[in-house]
Amino acid sequence: MTRTIYITSALVLAATLGACNRREERAQREHPSTTEQRPSTPAEQRPYAPAEPRTERPGERSERAAEPSKTQPAGYEKGEKREAEGKFTAAKGYKVSGDVGLKEVAHGVEVSIALHNAPAGRKSVFVSEKKDCSDLEGASMGARTSAGEHRQSGKHQSGDLGRIETGKDGSGKFKTTEHGANLKPNDPHSMLSKAIVIELAETAGHERTAMKPIACAVVEPG
Repeated sequence: MTRTIYITSALVLAATLGACNRREERAQREHPSTTEQRPSTPAEQRPYAPAEPRTERPGERSERAAEPSKTQPAGYEKGEKREAEGKFTAAKGYKVSGDVGLKEVAHGVEVSIALHNAPAGRKSVFVSEKKDCSDLEGASMGARTSAGEHRQSGKHQSGDLGRIETGKDGSGKFKTTEHGANLKPNDPHSMLSKAIVIELAETAGHERTAMKPIACAVVEPG
């Protein structure tokens, strides 16, 4: 009798444990653990790969590179801003003095002149082909020449920079730009190794009879 009771108790216990295990498995399927890791998304699984830098082929120019202006002096686009200067010496019979300063700008060469002790009135300013101011009466400075885009046409002759006006005190200032010129050594459009000449009109009554150079400045690197 006792043995039968033990066997019955064991069967009841086994049935009870089996039912508990089935309930736990069903609960896990219906409510999975919150600590379980979720699968990685495709974006998270992709490793970071930095973009490869673009390599230009030989001879290829970057689209971002600034195109230099065709009228800019040679070397200006590289940040080179050359300068030059000169001191005026007077022709015989005159006491003209002063100086000229030249500097490269975006589209040519800016020329600035300051005169002193010059005859009052308007005078011509031009570029001559030689850097020789030793004998203005004998035209040691050579003929007019144009370093930039100016050419003989209409009222302007080749190399003509404009007119300077001096007052009764003999002083005057002048500024202009010679477009297309530069200050690069040995360049066909350079104003180096040339001269800036001040010329006075000789008149008879109200008529101009001739142009007379009264001052000259050799253009040298600044």
